Amino acid sequence: ERIEFVRRVLKRCISGEKEMVTIVNKCREGVEEAVAWISVEKDQHILKERYKTGDLPPTDIQFEEMSLGREKKSSSLTRRMSRSNYSQKTDKQNLFQKKRKLLSNIEKYRNELSKGTKEKRALQLMINT
Repeated sequence: ERIEFVRRVLKRCISGEKEMVTIVNKCREGVEEAVAWISVEKDQHILKERYKTGDLPPTDIQFEEMSLGREKKSSSLTRRMSRSNYSQKTDKQNLFQKKRKLLSNIEKYRNELSKGTKEKRALQLMINT
């Protein structure tokens, strides 16, 4: 009785593994197809465009020696001043993002304009005929 139970369990395991092998092979075929479609230059260009922000890496923040007494007040003032200088730099970094947005808006309006002129020509052609 035990041996028969073990035999049935082993048969189920083997049939399960056979089904798994077919699924794994289909998965491998799908991966091979995906690998065949990889285009290095095209994919690099897509990634560059997607993650292009124009932001510059942050500048190094200088280490400020902390000292006791009156000098502490002056160092906190310089820290505030350096922070304000840093915020001015981030404003300059956002110019590229603004330029990119403006260029996309210009392209959108150009497309709308060309569509309008095509419609106008079509209407004039309908009127003339």
